[in-house]
Amino acid sequence: MDVPVEEYTIGWISALTIEAIAARMMFDQKNRGPTRRIPDDKNSYVCGRMGEHHVVITILPEAGGVAAGQAATNLTRTFPSIRYIFMVGIGGGIPRPKYDIQLGDIVVSVPTDECSGVRQIDIGKEEEDGFKLKGTLNQPHVTLLGAIKYLQVLHAMSEGHVHSLVQHPRNVPPRLRAQFAYQGPEAGSGCSRPPGGCEECDTNQTRPDPEIHYGIIASGSKVIKSASVRDRIGETFDACCVEMEAYGLMNYFPCLVIRGISDFADGQKNDNWQGYASLTAAAYAKDLLLSMPAEQVQYSPALAKS
Repeated sequence: MDVPVEEYTIGWISALTIEAIAARMMFDQKNRGPTRRIPDDKNSYVCGRMGEHHVVITILPEAGGVAAGQAATNLTRTFPSIRYIFMVGIGGGIPRPKYDIQLGDIVVSVPTDECSGVRQIDIGKEEEDGFKLKGTLNQPHVTLLGAIKYLQVLHAMSEGHVHSLVQHPRNVPPRLRAQFAYQGPEAGSGCSRPPGGCEECDTNQTRPDPEIHYGIIASGSKVIKSASVRDRIGETFDACCVEMEAYGLMNYFPCLVIRGISDFADGQKNDNWQGYASLTAAAYAKDLLLSMPAEQVQYSPALAKS
């Protein structure tokens, strides 16, 4: 289907191929790519519809905040009606008493009185009493934050669509099913809803739904592979997740960061959970879009920069 670039309101950025595959699985309809783009826009785009919203996905050519910022700039110029940008993919969990984070769980960046929802952890200066952060990042638009609150209510009432999108994903090629399946040792064929609570489930209740954590995401230019460094980041910045791209977006755009936990940033990383964690993050992003009327999104200002 051909859709004018002016009708796309949601930008979706993935850093890894596996994240973009999970995002593509969320489409209700696949659209053709843009028929025109700005000069020097080297992004590749996958376009489609999720619920009432036309969404454009781009994947970064390389990891890191600089690449993310450049990709977002080009995206918003080629698609001038983009209202919100979602950074969706995997991240490293920071287990803390405040957050019982497990592999496959979802972390959503939300602002506090002192933080926009994302902390850029490696920009600052060393002072006599320790390292001091420099500057602050943008936070998501207030309309988007209101939609998150509404979705929290739905999830508290066991409503919403994360369960169905994660436990019964559609558009999954057979050869990829194992890669995007729940990876836990007791993963069965059923789900965690009570019998009769999910029309698509049987009564074999062995596979858990992912928990959703709302908190601060630590973002920096270095890969964290140390439990002690990870724990210090969690304690210093009150963070529950660490990743490498969001700071490059939120320096310039008020985006929302959604991460599925694929490892614990402790040096014992493997790729087994990347598919499932990408799927859970993408499912939350789609559920958020499904809870928002298209007219509501139009009220927010476009992000395009001249």
